[in-house]
Amino acid sequence: MKRSYITTIEIDVEIEYDFTPGQPEQGPSYASGGEPAAPAEVEVIDIHLLDSKGKRICTLPDMAEAGVWMMAGGWDDVLIEEAESSIEDEMAEDAERRAEARRDRQ
Repeated sequence: MKRSYITTIEIDVEIEYDFTPGQPEQGPSYASGGEPAAPAEVEVIDIHLLDSKGKRICTLPDMAEAGVWMMAGGWDDVLIEEAESSIEDEMAEDAERRAEARRDRQ
């Protein structure tokens, strides 16, 4: 019997970036009138979507490629495991309901 499910999957994303630490305000000195504080800066270089084994699937600009990978079965193992777990949970709940119904009839 075919069953439909909706599930949320946590994905891993690898972000490559450059970081420049901030600088505190520099007070005036004999050589300079001082410098204002500079905030920390981050420049994102690349973002990669990773599969469940940590392998890069695609970069952010190529999200269409990730969609193709997913539709081609890239998440099948994860989704099969999730569906099987849901079926086991449903069966356990059904068994518990039947046991409660039997107890109620006694």
